[in-house]
Amino acid sequence: MVAPLWYWWDGEEVPPRLYFITARSTRKARNIAHESWVEAHLGDGDDVLILRGRARVVTDRGERDRVDAAYRSRYVDPYSGAHASVYDNPADDVYRVDLDRAIAWSYGTVGTWTEWSFGKAAADTETNA
Repeated sequence: MVAPLWYWWDGEEVPPRLYFITARSTRKARNIAHESWVEAHLGDGDDVLILRGRARVVTDRGERDRVDAAYRSRYVDPYSGAHASVYDNPADDVYRVDLDRAIAWSYGTVGTWTEWSFGKAAADTETNA
């Protein structure tokens, strides 16, 4: 399933993490509950960033609050000035994607392809490849 989403990229963590929200009742949430492997395509066709990893519901209140602060800063309605919050909809869960792999290229040129692997799962995959 492919779906647009609002997200926060936390590049300060090692490895970096991607966060997003979705309501528990959505097809997206049900799909992730069944199979947690996800892939996100950020950017556009010229500057590409593809992230692959496992999505998990964030249960730690401190981590959710940190994501909320980033969302509030990132997503501001240009007309009303209202700030989006991960707590706006009580039916939403915050998800964290624990990255296995990131792939990037720039200016529509796959020749600049760069790939990063993170964590034990990535090392096991490369060893067995």
